[in-house]
Order: sequence, then C-alpha cells, then structure tokens
Amino acid sequence: MVPPLASRMMASRKTISHKRLIQWAAVAVVAALLLGVVTFELSKRKSNHRVTVQALWYGTSSEGQIVSGVTPVEITAVADDPDSPLAVDLRGLQAEGAGPMWTAATSVAAVQAVLESGIDPRIGQLQYSLNEEIDGPSAGALMTVGSLAAIAGVAISDSITMTGTVLPDGSVGAVAGIPAKIRAAAEAGFTQVLIPIGSEVSMDPSTKLAVDTINQGKSLGVTVTPVRSIPEAYSILTGTALEKSVAAPRPIDSGILQLLRTRSEGLILAAQAIQDSLQPELGSESSGSEPDTTTPATAAEPPALEESPSVADSPSVGELIETAETALAQKDPVLAFAAAAEASLAARRQTVSATFAAQRYTPLVELTAQVALEAEESRALINAEIRRTAEFPVTKIAQLTALGATLAWGDFALSSIDIVQDRLKAVDTFAELIEIAQFLEVAQFEAETYMTADAEALQYLGIRQMSDTKATVGLLNAYVDLLNYAATSNRIYAESLGLDNSSSSYLTDLISESASQATIDAPETFKLRGPTAQVSRRLGWAMLSFVETTQLVNNLTAPASATGDDPPNLLPIKDPEQVQSEAEAADQIAKGQVRKIHAAGLDPSAIQWHSQWGADLAFGHLPQTSDEQKLHGVVFQWFAVLQSRLLVALDGIEVKN
Repeated sequence: MVPPLASRMMASRKTISHKRLIQWAAVAVVAALLLGVVTFELSKRKSNHRVTVQALWYGTSSEGQIVSGVTPVEITAVADDPDSPLAVDLRGLQAEGAGPMWTAATSVAAVQAVLESGIDPRIGQLQYSLNEEIDGPSAGALMTVGSLAAIAGVAISDSITMTGTVLPDGSVGAVAGIPAKIRAAAEAGFTQVLIPIGSEVSMDPSTKLAVDTINQGKSLGVTVTPVRSIPEAYSILTGTALEKSVAAPRPIDSGILQLLRTRSEGLILAAQAIQDSLQPELGSESSGSEPDTTTPATAAEPPALEESPSVADSPSVGELIETAETALAQKDPVLAFAAAAEASLAARRQTVSATFAAQRYTPLVELTAQVALEAEESRALINAEIRRTAEFPVTKIAQLTALGATLAWGDFALSSIDIVQDRLKAVDTFAELIEIAQFLEVAQFEAETYMTADAEALQYLGIRQMSDTKATVGLLNAYVDLLNYAATSNRIYAESLGLDNSSSSYLTDLISESASQATIDAPETFKLRGPTAQVSRRLGWAMLSFVETTQLVNNLTAPASATGDDPPNLLPIKDPEQVQSEAEAADQIAKGQVRKIHAAGLDPSAIQWHSQWGADLAFGHLPQTSDEQKLHGVVFQWFAVLQSRLLVALDGIEVKN
C-alpha cells in the first residue's frame, strides 16, 4: 500500500536521454518475447474464441476540426500457442507513437482481464488487432471487457459500446471528449453507450462547453449509462454477470486489530512528545504550522530562507491526535492508526523545520552534506528491513500476497531516497533543502511505520496452508512478469508523448518520478533466503510499478502540438471531484473483493484493513483532509484490490493441487 506518484516530491530531473528511451524500448521487446503473450487457461474449450469491440475515439483533423468515430478491435483468445507473439496489428496507423500507445493499452487491458478472471496466465494467449487509427487509453475498459468475453467464450452486444480507461483496481476511469464520442456512436447505429460514472457532465471538444451527456444521448436516440467497474460494464455488454452475490465477510482478525490499537497508542505518544519538546518554537496554541524560519530584514540571514515551506493550512498535530484518541474510544483501530500515523508524521516534519531553523547560519553546503549522509544511512536501514521482512516464513497463501504488498512500502521508500539524492546535487536555497529533508523524513517514516506494521500483521493472516509452495511461487512469478510487462509498456508510452517538455509541471513531475522506477524487476541488492522471499520482493516492486505507471498513463494532460491542445481522451487525476468518484468506485470494488475472498474460505483481513484505511483517507475522515491525502486513500484501495485478485488466483492452483 503506497502513496501515488502525485504525492511525491517534485524532482528536478534532467530530460531522459534518447539512449535511455532505446534501452526502455529494448526492455519492452525482450519482455514481450520472453513473456510471449498474455496467456490464460482455455482447457475447457477446443477452439479459439474471437470477439469484436467497437472503440470510440475523437481527435483533431489536419484542418483543425474536431472529428470522431468508431474503430473495431478484434480480440482473440488463443489456446495452447505459447510461442506466438502478442498480436497488435498496426497496419494503417499513422499517428506517431502508436506502437507504444497500443502496447500499453493492450497490455493493461489483458492484465486486468487475467487478474479479474483469476486464471493461470501460462498456457494460452490474447491477441489484439485493428486497422484504423485510434488514440490513447480511453478504450482500455472496453478492451478489458472484450478480453474477459474472449476468455469466457461469450459474445459482446453489437448495439452497445463504451468509453473509459481502466484503473489499477478494475474501475472505469475518466476520459475526455465524451460528447463527441456519443455523436460517433449514434451515427454508427449504437443504441447504448457506457461512460465512466462521474462523467454525466463533460466538455464538448467542438464547442468547449459543458454538456449533460445523459440528455445529449436521449436527443440522439442513445441511452447513456454511467458505470463504475469492469464487472458492471461486462454484465451490460454481455448480458452475463461476472460476479455472484455472496454473504458479508467475517471481521478483521482480532490480532490485527489489537496490533493497530497498540501501534496507534505508540504513535500518539510519540507525536505528543515531539509537540511538547517543540512547544517554545510552536507557540502556546500549538497550531500545527511549521516554525517561523524567517528573520527581520536587518539580520544577516540568507535571503532564500524566507522561502521556507509551511504547512500552516494543514490540520494541527493536536487535531489528529484527538481524532485518533476518539477512534480508539469508539473501537475503530483502523481510523485510529491512520490519524495517529498522520499526527506522528506531521510532528516529525515539524522537527525537521525546527532543526534547520536552529542551524540557519550553518553554510548550505554543510547542511546539504548532512542530509546526504542521512539519506545513505536511511537506505542501509531500509534495505536491512526489506531483507528481514522478505524472509518471513510464509506458510499460507494470504501471507504470500500480503508480503508482496508489505515490501512495496520499502521499495517506495528506496525510490524516494533516489529522488532525494538526485535533488541534493543541485540545491540552491535553504528552503529547498528543508523541503528535501522533509521528504526524506516522510520516506523514512513510511518504511519504519507502515512497512513494519504490515510485516507484524503477517503472523495473523491466513486460514489455508499452501499445499505446494513451488507451484504457487511459479504461478506468482508468472503474474509478476505480466505486471512488469504492463508497467514497462506504460512507461514507454508516457515517454513517447514527450512529457519531459510538457508545459504542465504536474505531468513533468510525474514522468520524472516514474523514471526512478524504470526497471522491469526488483533491484538485486542482496541475496534473499527462503522459498518465497525473492518472489515476494519481485511482487512488491511489480505492484508498485504497475499501479504508478497505470495511474500515469490513464491520467495525463500534455500539449499534443504547438497549438497547445490537449491530446484526446486523457484527463488529470488531481481533479478533486474525479478523485472522489474514483474513491467511491474503488470502495465498492474492494468490498466486493473482500466478500469474494471470504466466500472462497480465505482470509480477507489484510485487504479489509488496507481498503478501510484507504477509504478513511479518501472520504475525508481525518480533520481537514487534504486533496493529496484523499488521493493517497484511492491508491491504498487500488493496492488492496490488486492484492485480493492475486490471492484468489493463487488459491485456484492450490485447490487444484
């Protein structure tokens, strides 16, 4: 469970070189050849099954006019042909970057279909083909539904189509240009169009005016239906339910709840102790704002210090402590842990500012060296904790998937330290150095608090023992390969859009931070012992890369040309209303997954804890919850769902054995 790219410190990185791009492209090709294709189990059918989905698109013609249309995409489920490459027919495509675009779109759609189906990804394949130009990831949800239909051998309605991206949890993400796409669907004879929920009002690219898409559809004879998730879209497009109604799950394991209570109490005490020690600097009211690091104009103070960041608008440590204590009294340890952790982190960030304020006359170069040394020491400590955690003696299936999610915290912290060390090479002001030091503090805190809490919870997870560890590890490695393949494809696609030169600082920062994870596998810094240690480390890195790069690709806004127009079908995730819509979808999907796990006789405790933690943040259950914290919550939910699907898939092979 890790924060999203959007929460990362804005790293000042150089433009990625052409050589690096070539290296990434080579990685993608090798991954495709090694992986061959997205594979699956078709043992119950003797023949292949093909479906055709009708993808909606819009764009700008060479004359500057808005155009839209429908492009057929064939998806074929092929059995017992592991040597054939992923088939993406690019004939007729003229758009620059179409290769990376479609590699990303099809790889994510296929991975989502495999995860949703819970099938073995090693003995079959999915093939995609098209012969017309289409832009971006906005057909991702439709292709995911089509892939599921091909796997199941069911037909897609020829009177219904849809638009929407597919997010890491299988929810349907926002896209642009919906009014233009509805017009194209009507002209093509479709009677129903599925759109992402929350898109009932969308800007018409032709008029630049907001349009009520439901009413627009009625005027054109098209029923416009908002949907939240892939299962919901699948049931409409195929007339077949993807999920069955199951009973409510059992409560979170009592051992985990007690763990959260104990840790919350410790975090509250730590935050209060810091507040008490900083009271003279913070003032008698303990407002929670950063200590004042400015000085009178007559003082011999470096001018840059006046730019020091402040968190005056954030909730005070005292408010967060009060929320945590109230949650404990109301027997809600999940909310208590979320609030207590935020309180402790806020207090520690205040300590960083206070420390720098006390050293304001120390030369900048000397302070920079101190932060650099701390970063190196933190890296060593986090690596040691990753190794200790990875070697946890896994005996149950639920522990295996939870261990991968646990290790993602450590790898996220390590990539954050990479960013810190990169920025330390070009520090110009005291304010910038304080920001870097606070970011380092966040990385340290998340590794030592969140990763260790998840690691401690492992002992309480699991009902069903692994009957065949070797077979389970083999299957999990196949899923890791798929996740890495999709992450690499996403990264290459984002890079192909030239985001390094984007006028949007938001996007430039996202792609810069994504570059810190430009790998298809976990870094091998040490030898891990135990039959599940290495695959768990690989899984943690793969989950992190897949979630972050899928978020990146599905939520872009960048100039498409010299005119400054945005590329079609892409929207930013930073829109608070959109984040809220995605949080609601993620919450619904996560609850469904918990019920599914419970019905299978597995332990959903880890998924329950993480999804509830994410919901508490996403729905603003903390005082003055920031937009950034809400986005954190959505991504926590994404990780919970991804972990849950892997758990169900791994259980399938155990049951067979």
